[in-house]
Amino acid sequence: MKTTVNINDRIDPLAAEWEQLAQHLKASPFLWPGWVDAWWRALGVGRLQTLVAYQNGRFAGILPSRLYRGVLSSTTNDHAPAFGFLAANGAATEALAHALFSQKPRRIDLSLLPSLDVGVSSVHTAAEAVGYRVIVESMHRSPYVVVNETSWDAYQCGLSKNLR
Repeated sequence: MKTTVNINDRIDPLAAEWEQLAQHLKASPFLWPGWVDAWWRALGVGRLQTLVAYQNGRFAGILPSRLYRGVLSSTTNDHAPAFGFLAANGAATEALAHALFSQKPRRIDLSLLPSLDVGVSSVHTAAEAVGYRVIVESMHRSPYVVVNETSWDAYQCGLSKNLR
C-alpha cells in the first residue's frame, strides 16, 4: 500500500473526509475539522500546515499543525489543550510523523501530544532518524472521578462520610 503525505494550508477541502475518519475512529471533538477550523480562525497565528496522509489515493490520516517563527507546533493552547494524530492505521501514522521532519523546521513542539497518542512512538522514531533531539516532559492532568451511578445523590450515598 503506497502512502503519501500532502501539506495543505486550508481545512475546507479536507473537511468531509476528515469528518468521516474522525467519526469512524470516535475521535475527541478537538480532533474534528470543525474544532480545528474554529480554533484557527479565533486563535491561529502563523501559517496553518495540515499534513494529510493518503493511501492508494484515499484519505488515511491527518495532523493539523502550524508554522510560526520557524517552529512547527500543534494547533493547541491553554483554551484547547487536546491534540493528536488521526490516522486509519499505523502506516498512515508513521507517514505523518516522518512528514513533520521532512519540512526541516528549526524546532517541532508537540508539547500537548498525549503520551498515549498513537503517534508518539512514530514521532520519536522519525525524530531520531533525522537527528532531532526529543525532550519528553510530563504534564499535570486534572483529577476526576468516574461516576457510574444514575445520580449524584446515589453516588454520594455510596461514599463514607470522610470522602463526602
